Amino acid sequence: MDDPFSFVLLCLASFRLTRLIVYDAITAWIRRPFHEWTEQELPDGSKQVFLSFKGGGLRRWFGELLSCYWCTGIWCAAFCYIRRSWRRSLVNGCRKEKGGY
Repeated sequence: MDDPFSFVLLCLASFRLTRLIVYDAITAWIRRPFHEWTEQELPDGSKQVFLSFKGGGLRRWFGELLSCYWCTGIWCAAFCYIRRSWRRSLVNGCRKEKGGY
């Protein structure tokens, strides 16, 4: 990281991307093939909703990954960092080709 602002911006971007994938309704279509919500009525008449994972093997693993905020956060942070590094090297490469610094 070149400066503290870039680091903070990268942290906030990875945080927001994680929340988007794990919790937001707009990305429910990503989680739908892996998650199933089941509703159970308790003896006192109230209802409780449980998350269960569909399938087994790789499908279950992705379901667990998409429900875990910490697990998804690590992958989102890695994605943001790699994308930033790739973009930076691409921009620097273009500058060198044009005779820039």
